[in-house]
Amino acid sequence: MKKFLTAVCALGLLFSAAGCGNDNSAASAKTEKTAEDESKNLDLLKKDFNSITKEDWKKIHISKKDLNGAFEKMTETNSDGEKVVKKVEIKNNTVVITFNNSDGKSMENGLLAILFDQFLRALYKHSSYYEGSEPTIRFVDLDNQLVQESNKPLDSDNETDGSSQNSGKKILTKPGETSTEDNGEIVTLDKIADVQKQAAMKPLTITVDQVKLLARTNISPYQLKLFKRMTDQKVSEPLRYIQITYKAENTGDTQVDWQGIESVETDDGQKLKVADNNILKDNEHVFAPHTENEGVIGAVYSGKAEDIHQLKIAFSPVKSADSGQSITVKLD
Repeated sequence: MKKFLTAVCALGLLFSAAGCGNDNSAASAKTEKTAEDESKNLDLLKKDFNSITKEDWKKIHISKKDLNGAFEKMTETNSDGEKVVKKVEIKNNTVVITFNNSDGKSMENGLLAILFDQFLRALYKHSSYYEGSEPTIRFVDLDNQLVQESNKPLDSDNETDGSSQNSGKKILTKPGETSTEDNGEIVTLDKIADVQKQAAMKPLTITVDQVKLLARTNISPYQLKLFKRMTDQKVSEPLRYIQITYKAENTGDTQVDWQGIESVETDDGQKLKVADNNILKDNEHVFAPHTENEGVIGAVYSGKAEDIHQLKIAFSPVKSADSGQSITVKLD
């Protein structure tokens, strides 16, 4: 998904091309009706969309002019010579996206709607259009046939066994065991290793808990196409992937930014870059002082599980993140 969103609509490119500015001292029109409507901290949108943290979003404000400019940019022909979106309109807390086709509820339109919804909703809710209630995101085709409409966020991420302690699904612990997902997909455990190895990257202490080699079958054509958007690997059944669960503790006194596992290298020569190959929902990696976060990744690999005997897990570098400043005011 990350690769697809970057290719279709890189946020930083959208806003720079739309002529948007970035004034960190601009007053928000949401807090003062008389204040000029200016954007704040748009430079944070230059990141890959899925790398923008909750703390980043708290700092971002998009003016109506800049958001309209970004939406207008979406209607231009892309690098492949395709015009995916005909127009984007905002009407009474509703964003209406018209696809540049008459395919109605086709699989392709459905996929686009799911993927577009995520970042359109985020942009709207951090703009001057937002007034506190969840927007409706509506997708139609050129004939005004409804593709999809929702007044709440759509969840296109997938969970597997063990990725959520509250999922209620069977946790696979022995090779050969299977679990059936709610959507009918069958997950089979091929190999498992309880690792419990630590790596020190001050101020972080990282613990890799468990590694599983899993295979997923009985995948619908629709879901298989979604998986293809989430990885740069060849996708087919059985879909084989490496699931790694881990946690990291910030033992320091300052907030840090860390993007988790960077790559996984197999002993049969495959080097899997997680940023372009992750079918599971990884957690955010902004760590407040003295806190611990958990994460999980699912990197698709080729070949068979019996050919893999060892993995090299590489971690991203640790970056410091601003934790804010304070002043003391005497009242006497």
